Amino acid sequence: MEAAELPTPDVPASVPAAQPRALLGELLVHSGRLSRQHLQEALAEQEAQPGRRIGEILVERGVVSTKILAQALAEQHGLVFVDLARIEIEPAAANLLPEQFARRAQVIPVRFLGDDLVLAAVADPTNLTTADDLRLALGLNIALGVADAAALEGTIERTYRVHIEISHETDRAEVSRLQDVRDAEGTPPRPSSSTRC
Repeated sequence: MEAAELPTPDVPASVPAAQPRALLGELLVHSGRLSRQHLQEALAEQEAQPGRRIGEILVERGVVSTKILAQALAEQHGLVFVDLARIEIEPAAANLLPEQFARRAQVIPVRFLGDDLVLAAVADPTNLTTADDLRLALGLNIALGVADAAALEGTIERTYRVHIEISHETDRAEVSRLQDVRDAEGTPPRPSSSTRC
């Protein structure tokens, strides 16, 4: 299910309780997005390099895309897949989270699903610390969705770049306004506390 198809306020506000989950590789094989042979080769590599995730190996080998991996992770965890190429980020939601947090945790608030519920796209739904930190940072309930890691990184970049450009233009306009006032009055006005020069 994609985010555009999400029911609104009835979305769970947290990561679902731990239940036996299908293995990621098996989900990909059963859905026809991965051959059994490619899975076996990736599992052999994972066994030789403990600590590496199977999804990471499959993407590195080029046998699945980051989008297919994200779709499978969403299915595995019972979460919605958020296709960031098709969903517009609500600025009011994105502005709730500082850019540094979004970049560090690879997460972006996508849109409001209710007064106190925000859909947030993450690349790694297994990182429960991120979900908890996000809930605290926003001060709202969150519904997690899984996004393609590459698309998420690009969306974070575009979202916060636009915010920064708008802020700088606002600052320049404020400095220009102060200059006009100073020129007209012949006295240097005091910049407002929001002015950053």
